[in-house]
Amino acid sequence: MAFHKSVITRIDNLKNTFVQIDQLETAEDLLERYDHAANCGAPGDGKTSIALMLCEKYLRKHYEVLFIEHIEQFDVNVIIKRHNHIFIVFDDIFGSVTFPTNLENTQKVFSALEEALQIDILEKECKTRSNQGRRQAKPDQDESQPSEKESQQTFKLCFLFTSRTYNWNEGRARLHQFKVNLFNLHRVIDLSKKCLTDDEKETILRSHMRRYPMCYISEEDVKTIAHLQTKMFGYPLICSLYTSNPDFHVLSPEDFFQNPVTHLRGHLDTIVREHSCRSAALILLFLCEGKLDLVSLQLGKGETDMFQVVKEVVPSCTPTEIGNEIGNLTGTYCTVEKNMAFFSHPSIYDATACAFGNYNPILLLKHCSLKFLYERVKREKRGQQQLAITNDVTNLTHLSPGLYPLVLTRLVEGIRQGYFKWTLKHPIFNNDDISSSFANDLSDNLPQIIQQEDKVFGECYLNWVSQSDNHALFEQSLEMLGKKEIGMALSHRSITDLRSGIVACVQHGRLSYLKQIITELNAGEAFDVNMTKGDKSLHMIAAESGHLDVFRFLLEEGPDIKLADSKGYTCLHHSCKSGSTDITKVIAEGVPEGADLSLTDAENSDCLMLARKGGNMSIVRHLLSLKTFDINRKGGSGMQTPVMLAAEGGHYEVYNRLVSEGADLSLTDEEDSAVWRKDVLFPKT
Repeated sequence: MAFHKSVITRIDNLKNTFVQIDQLETAEDLLERYDHAANCGAPGDGKTSIALMLCEKYLRKHYEVLFIEHIEQFDVNVIIKRHNHIFIVFDDIFGSVTFPTNLENTQKVFSALEEALQIDILEKECKTRSNQGRRQAKPDQDESQPSEKESQQTFKLCFLFTSRTYNWNEGRARLHQFKVNLFNLHRVIDLSKKCLTDDEKETILRSHMRRYPMCYISEEDVKTIAHLQTKMFGYPLICSLYTSNPDFHVLSPEDFFQNPVTHLRGHLDTIVREHSCRSAALILLFLCEGKLDLVSLQLGKGETDMFQVVKEVVPSCTPTEIGNEIGNLTGTYCTVEKNMAFFSHPSIYDATACAFGNYNPILLLKHCSLKFLYERVKREKRGQQQLAITNDVTNLTHLSPGLYPLVLTRLVEGIRQGYFKWTLKHPIFNNDDISSSFANDLSDNLPQIIQQEDKVFGECYLNWVSQSDNHALFEQSLEMLGKKEIGMALSHRSITDLRSGIVACVQHGRLSYLKQIITELNAGEAFDVNMTKGDKSLHMIAAESGHLDVFRFLLEEGPDIKLADSKGYTCLHHSCKSGSTDITKVIAEGVPEGADLSLTDAENSDCLMLARKGGNMSIVRHLLSLKTFDINRKGGSGMQTPVMLAAEGGHYEVYNRLVSEGADLSLTDEEDSAVWRKDVLFPKT
C-alpha cells in the first residue's frame, strides 16, 4: 500500500486541523537529545501528523527531509554519503497491519543508522577535545573563529520511527539480533499511553469542525466526547472521519466516537454492496494497492486489467464515472494529488479490504496482490463459521477450507512468475496436506523455478523455500537441486544455492532443513562449517539470531570458534550483543578454550560492555558471576565503563545491578562526563 504524496503538500493540508499537543514537544526534546526517537500508538493517534510537523521544523532549519514509507527499500547510501543535514521519517516501519516475518531487508538500514549515530558521537568528542586543546594552547584565541578542522562541515543525521503499538511491541521482541539502542524504551512516545487531555481533545475536535462547517456538534456533546476513552482508533482520526463525512452526521456523535470502527466498516460495507460507481471507485483504488493513476485510467493504460475486474462488480461503470466518484470521495475517504488518488488513511484501506472480502471473497482472492495474500489472508480458525471474517486489531481475512484451492492457485501462479517471498512463506503451508498437494501442483515447473531468484527481493529459490513451512516442497526442491550425473560433482550453481539455503536455515532456526542440506553438500564434499555470509561465519549468524539448537548442532561440526568478523566480534561477542543468554552460557561453559572473555572488539569493548548494550539482565548477571571482568574497565569509542553505557542506553535494571556489584560512579569518560547524571539519563515516564 503506498501513500506517495509530497511532504510539503501533506504539511499544508495538516495545518488546517493540527493542534499543538504535549507529545509533539516531547518528540522534539527526544530528537534534540538523542538525534532519534520513535512514535507509536493506535491507528489514527497522530503518529504521522506529529512526524509531519517535525518535518516542517527541520525544513525551517535547512535540513533535507525524507519521508520513507517502505524502510526495506531505503538506500543506505543516502545516510553514508550525505552532503547536508538530514531528517528522516521512517513511517510504519513494521508495517501497517501485521508484522513482517522477514527482517533481513531492513538490517542494513538499522546498521547504517546505528553507525551514523556512533560517528556523530565520535565527531562531537573530537571537536570537544580540539576545543579544549586550543584553549590550553592559546588561551587568548578568539573562540568564535573555527579551526581549519572545524571548518570542514560535518552533517547531522536525525531520524524518527513511527509504528502501530502492537507491531512495535512485536518488532522489538524480534529484533534482538539488531542493535537495540535504536529502540530504547526511553526514546519512545507511546500515544496510546500518553493520553490527550480533555482540553486537547476539545481543541482538536473544534479544529475539525471549523474545517467542515456542515458538521454541527453541540457544546455539551463536545465536552462529553472529549471525556470518552477510545481504543481501536486514535482520537484525531475519529474526529476526521465524523466531521468530514455527512453520512455520519445523522448518527449520535457520542455513539460514533464510542464505536468508530463499527460505523466505518458498516458504511464502507454498504458502499461496496450498492453496485454503484462509488463502489467501483473504492474497489479499484483498493485493487491498485491504494494508489490510482487517474490519467492512466482515463487513457485506458496501467489500470486496464483491474478496471475489467471492477466491471465484474459494477458492469455499467466507466473510467470517467470512477474519476468523478474519486473526486466526490476526496476529503472523506480519498485524497488526490497531481492526478494520483490515495486512501486518506491506512485504516480506510483496511476497512475497504474487509468490506470487499466480506462481499466477494472469491473476487478478492483472485485479484488482490500477493503481498496482501501473504500478510492478511489466513486459514480459518477452529470454531469460525463465516467464509471471511475480520479481526478488529489486525484486519486479517480468515478463509474457510472451500477457498483454499483458490489461494493455492494464486500461490502456484506467483511462484511460476518468480515471486518467492510472498508465496513460499505463506502461513497456509502449516497444514501438511496442503503442503503436499501444493508440491505436486508445482512439480512440473520445479526444474526451471529452482534456478531463479526472487524478482523483487533477490536471493535464490532455495533460500526462500528454506524459510517456509512447506516441508514437502523443500524436500522435493532439495532432491532436484542435488541431482548429479554418476561420478560428477555438484555444479557450482547448485553449491552456491545450497549454501544460501544453509544461511537461511541458520538465520531462521530451521534445524531439520539445515541437516538435510548439509548432508547433500557433504555427499559432494562441498560443506565447510566455517563458510561465511559477508564477514560472518555460520556460528556467528546462529549466535546473533539466538537459535540455540542450531548453534549446538554447528558446534558438533567443529567450527573455529575463535573466528572474528571485520569488527572483531567473535560468536561470543555476537551472543552477548544480541541477548542470547543460552548461547552465551554454552560458549562460556561448554567451549572454554574458545571463550576468551578478555577479548575485545575493534572499539576495545569486551563482552560485558556488549551485553549491557542489549540491556539483557540475564546475560549481565551470568557474566558477572564468572568473576573475570574488571567492572570499572573503560572501553568503546568514548572510553566508558559498563555502568556508563547502561545508563546512556537507558537500561535501568542493568545499571542498578552494576552499581550493586561495586561500579565506581565517580569515573568519567573522555568527555569528562560521569554517571551521576542519572536523573537526565533515566527521565521519569
